[in-house]
Amino acid sequence: MSGSKWRKMRVKLTPAFTSGKIKRMFLILKECSDDLAKYLESKAQIRDSVEIKDIFTRYTTDVIMSSAFGIRSNCIENSNSEHRTQGKNILKIKIIWYVLFTVMPKIMDFFSIPILDQRVSNFYLNMFEETVKYRKTHKLLRHDFMNILMQLMEKDHLDEDDNGKNNNITC
Repeated sequence: MSGSKWRKMRVKLTPAFTSGKIKRMFLILKECSDDLAKYLESKAQIRDSVEIKDIFTRYTTDVIMSSAFGIRSNCIENSNSEHRTQGKNILKIKIIWYVLFTVMPKIMDFFSIPILDQRVSNFYLNMFEETVKYRKTHKLLRHDFMNILMQLMEKDHLDEDDNGKNNNITC
């Protein structure tokens, strides 16, 4: 995406990252942090070792899935979660494709060559569509990025922050 299409998208998405909207996500992040603390406490009680890189990768996946999609992936407890597997697959971009997308984006676009594996794209696209459908059906509101995207899809703009009127969180 480039040019005027990118500028229009940027204008729509920039309000999604105001301090008020980010502060509303604090409770979601705290929930993931509490899960991590409980997991580490349980490992400490039985004097079990923990691979730090692995556990923080799982924690990061939980944070992203929860704050972006509103999905509790529970990767901290379940290291074989499908969300974790697909997250790893995102990072398996072949170097040659990355170089070509960086150096010759118009050619790659002309030939419609995707940077991600189609299965990974389909997984996240299906997850997005199912989440939107579920939230609309159940009238579910959650202060996460998915809610922001849904608001953009419905109204083509974001509501103004309420300057903290409904925001009891201090970060």
